[in-house]
Amino acid sequence: MGQGGRRKAQAPGGFTLLEALVALVIVSISLGVLFQVVSGSLRLGVRSSEAFAVRQDAWEMFGRVLPETVDWKEMPWGNATRDWEWSLEARPVALADSLQRIGLASGQDLILFVFTYTDEATKRSVSLSSYRRVSPQALRYILDPRNRNLVWEDHDRLMETLRP
Repeated sequence: MGQGGRRKAQAPGGFTLLEALVALVIVSISLGVLFQVVSGSLRLGVRSSEAFAVRQDAWEMFGRVLPETVDWKEMPWGNATRDWEWSLEARPVALADSLQRIGLASGQDLILFVFTYTDEATKRSVSLSSYRRVSPQALRYILDPRNRNLVWEDHDRLMETLRP
């Protein structure tokens, strides 16, 4: 026996109820945050794969609409179905001086084609573009003023990049 015949009381082993509740709250909050992060990551992954699929479809359709050799008289400028919709615009590039410096004869035969594709299921839209040189025979069909798909613009940003 110790001093005065008293025994020192020993604490029982384990956690108190309050300590267990605090630990449970901390674990549940941590799990909630973790699940939100995982859920957000999965949603972004799904959205990313949808956007990638739409972009792939757009490139495939663009390749069919505007192949390397085109019959300009029969050129389709747009189409729509229940699943998708697309349109094509021609934009003449007015950069004669800058283009001559890099070896092109003139700016008249350089056309920027802008292809807009919309997937109706996801309502996602993609715009793609391609610069093409076209033959003088094709220019009269493309540059016909009655062509509602023709957009005249000066491409100042491109001209700035071509300047020495």
